[in-house]
Amino acid sequence: MGTFTYAGMDFVDFGERLEIEMRISGLFLLLVLPTTVLGGCAGSIVGDAIAGPEKLAQQDDAYCTSIGLSFGSPDYAKCRMMRDRARQAHHDRMLGVAATGLAIAATPPPAPAPVQGPLSGTVCRPMGGGDLLCN
Repeated sequence: MGTFTYAGMDFVDFGERLEIEMRISGLFLLLVLPTTVLGGCAGSIVGDAIAGPEKLAQQDDAYCTSIGLSFGSPDYAKCRMMRDRARQAHHDRMLGVAATGLAIAATPPPAPAPVQGPLSGTVCRPMGGGDLLCN
C-alpha cells in the first residue's frame, strides 16, 4: 500500500487493496451464488442428495407407472434403470461443468507484454495507475 499527501496530511492509499478485495468478492459471488441458487433445484446433485434415494425412487416409480408400465414387469424395470442412468449421466455432466469452471477461475491471467518505448531498444512495462517503467 502506498501513501499520498493531500493538504499537508499523509494518507494511506487503500485503492489497490480495495480493488483486489473487490475482485475476490466478485469471484466468490460468481462461484457460490449460482451453486446456492441452483443447488436446491430438483435434478441437481445437491437437490437429489437432499431428496434422498427414497424420494428419487418414488419419483421414478410415479413416472414409470404414469406411462402405463406395471410394477414388476420387465419394461417397468427397464424404465427405472434408464431413469437412474439418465440421472447419473446428468450429475456427471454437471460435475464436469463445475470442474471446468473452477479450472478457468483458477487460471491466472497472462502477464502483459512489454511495450517498445520511444527510444530504440527501450522496453517499458505498465506499473499500474497509468505509470510506465522504462529500461
